[in-house]
Amino acid sequence: MTLARRFAVGCLILCLAALSATVARAEEPTVVKVWQLPTREARTVDQRAELAVLERFCELHPEITMDGFRGITAPGMGQDITPLLAMAGGVAPDVLYVNFRISENYIAQGFLSPLDDYVLEWASEVAGKPVTTMTEAQRVLSHIIMPQVWPVIYREGPDGKKHVWAIPYGTVVMVLAYRKDLFRRAGLDPDRPPQNWDELYEYAKKLTNPERGEYGIGLTAGPQASWTFINFLWSAGGEAVIEKDGEWRAVYNTPEALTALQFYQKLGRPFMRDGKEISRVAYRDTDVYTKWGLGKVGMIFQYMNDQVMSTMNPNLIGVAPMPMGPTGIRGNEINATMQGVNATITDPRVRDAAWEWVKFRAGDEAKRIRTRIYMEAGYAQYLNPDHLKRYLTPEEYHRFSRQIPKGWAETLQSAIDSGRPEPYGKNCEMIYTEMTPPIEQAFISDNTDPKYLQSLLDKSVAETNVKLMGLVPPDEMRKRRIVAGLVVLGLIAGFAFVFRVVMRTFAKELAPPPVTGKGWRRFGYAWLVMLPAIVSVAVWQYYPVIRGSFMAFQDYKLVLPSEWVWLDNFAEVLYAPEFWQDLWNSARYMGYSLAFGFLTPILLALALHEVPRGKVVFRTLYYLPAVTTGLVIFMLWKQFYDSSANGLLNQLLAQGASVLNFIITKVGMAAIEVKPQDWLGDPKWAMMMIIIPLVWAGMGPGCLIYLAALKSIPEDMYEAADLDGAGILSKVWQITVPQLRPLIIINFVGAFIGAAQAFDAVFIMTGGGPVNSTRVIGLEIFYKAYVYQKFGYAVAMAWIVGALLVGFTVLQLRILSRVQFKTAEA
Repeated sequence: MTLARRFAVGCLILCLAALSATVARAEEPTVVKVWQLPTREARTVDQRAELAVLERFCELHPEITMDGFRGITAPGMGQDITPLLAMAGGVAPDVLYVNFRISENYIAQGFLSPLDDYVLEWASEVAGKPVTTMTEAQRVLSHIIMPQVWPVIYREGPDGKKHVWAIPYGTVVMVLAYRKDLFRRAGLDPDRPPQNWDELYEYAKKLTNPERGEYGIGLTAGPQASWTFINFLWSAGGEAVIEKDGEWRAVYNTPEALTALQFYQKLGRPFMRDGKEISRVAYRDTDVYTKWGLGKVGMIFQYMNDQVMSTMNPNLIGVAPMPMGPTGIRGNEINATMQGVNATITDPRVRDAAWEWVKFRAGDEAKRIRTRIYMEAGYAQYLNPDHLKRYLTPEEYHRFSRQIPKGWAETLQSAIDSGRPEPYGKNCEMIYTEMTPPIEQAFISDNTDPKYLQSLLDKSVAETNVKLMGLVPPDEMRKRRIVAGLVVLGLIAGFAFVFRVVMRTFAKELAPPPVTGKGWRRFGYAWLVMLPAIVSVAVWQYYPVIRGSFMAFQDYKLVLPSEWVWLDNFAEVLYAPEFWQDLWNSARYMGYSLAFGFLTPILLALALHEVPRGKVVFRTLYYLPAVTTGLVIFMLWKQFYDSSANGLLNQLLAQGASVLNFIITKVGMAAIEVKPQDWLGDPKWAMMMIIIPLVWAGMGPGCLIYLAALKSIPEDMYEAADLDGAGILSKVWQITVPQLRPLIIINFVGAFIGAAQAFDAVFIMTGGGPVNSTRVIGLEIFYKAYVYQKFGYAVAMAWIVGALLVGFTVLQLRILSRVQFKTAEA
């Protein structure tokens, strides 16, 4: 065979192999990762309905394999941040969950792929003829996408052009839900819910029963507690943000907003009943919906779906439109559960498959399936009458429409008519977080002066317009950049000083050994053994630090190109009041942690060292919390801190007060009254309540280290002290402490660093609330980076905090350089 023939045969084989690989790839199913995909373990009727939709889609598209995705969240933050955290981690699904408030961030960050062509094609299928304009598409798809939703999903993107970014598969409106059983028990008519704010408050007072741990109304707490307050704001005639001349501005400090805040505060104020003071009518905590499910809350704000109005028992739960404000206005949130296509998808097959699921889940076929599943499960009376008419036969519609609970359809329509889209402008994913501090301060404050409440709103709005909307005058920005430049120079000088100290302190240890002759034979193997560790530390610690340093000078984006902003991130951090507040919170946390968490293991070790019998039993008991995960410990203590009268800690205080009152009344003294405390909801208590579980869980393992060290102290030293007449305190101070000093110093360094890195306990127990009183710097960095996608800002903040710890780092290095480790016998 000639060379040319061999070459031709080889090329033919390669072409056939490539063609075979292409065919095989085309035959492989396309895998699409979807946020919160329905699972096979569906139990409730709504889960079964969504599962049926998924199964029908898989039947129609056997070439597509659906893969579910679920992520983590944060207390009080809802499900909004889950896709953001996933996107930041590079593991986001192909189909993203989107709602109104976070949509602008998704669009600005480039997370969502434009859907214009897909939508026009979809509208053409529905209309049965070509649809070429988005205006016509809106008309054709009006029965699927409400008119109030179009301004949110169809708007300008980073390229300055309008696009469709997401498709709603369900629209929800906020209504007032109430428990009819509690209404009847309080003597209220369950068929007549409150119509205005005055009636709402009077109903709430009658529903409140401290003896049974029942409250009149439930309000959300946490970093985004204003999520429910905004309904009062709208009902008073106010707004949270407005857009004027293309610029968004916070305006929740108007007279209408003050009226809403005064009523909100009233819900948290004590009132009198039968000559006895009742703490308040509102239960306000992050577990408010758990309390609602347990029948401990009489009224609460809930979403009502435009497809399935509710699956609640109409004999137990009633629904009503939002009570009217003083001016007779109803205002409630309208929102939508939407899906968008991840813009980072590179495979066009995956992008097309993702769109097919988005379209199907929002379309008529999916709605028809849901309607049929609910009807077969006996829930047809809970469906939107319009859906019954559209997706059932005339006979079925006539039969089931008469079974709809009284007032439900009217409530849904009223809520749709009075509904207002939740804020969806620039940085509005953070608007609830910024609105929360003033309402929290008002709720827990005894000061009802309108001037005081107005000052809270004015301060918050001013900060929001700077932080979120970027409304900083040019002259002010110039001054901030100058200050930021000086600070950055200080940072560079500080870290250069630390590097110099390290080199001088460890010069001898860091001096490289000779690599030839005896030096290589003596040290070469040591270097080889250490090489994997050195490379690992360099790759996983120092390279990210160096790479991340550049982010501090950028408006860093995960998808779109990042822009250099140079000193702006540092300027924003330095002039952000919450940064300094978070620093102060971190200092408080460190102070409490070191004062109680560092000293208690030493004291416990001294006590256990003197126990004559059962030392192993006591050590085991105190060590037991260490075998439990921190998450379980924090959640357990969070239950102890329940703010109701049935909370364990409040019950203990009440029992103690009863015993004390029994004693003091015998001697003619007046009895004392102990009210239930909101331990995690009161800024005075919240930080200490976070520290207590840490001390309880950490003192056992910590004391074992000191117990081992105490055994190394010669007994004859104590015997000599006894002969000299020394007391126990003198022996501890003159003998024990000096002998333990090196260990105490090392543990203090570790405790200091651990306290400075506080995050998990605060994150789980309070999420930074109330009124940001426990929002430590580590939590703030986490929120700014992974929740709000402000990576440059977070890195700049981290560098500033690191610089503040430089002095302690130098002290730590000098101490460690002088530490000598010896055996106990030596």
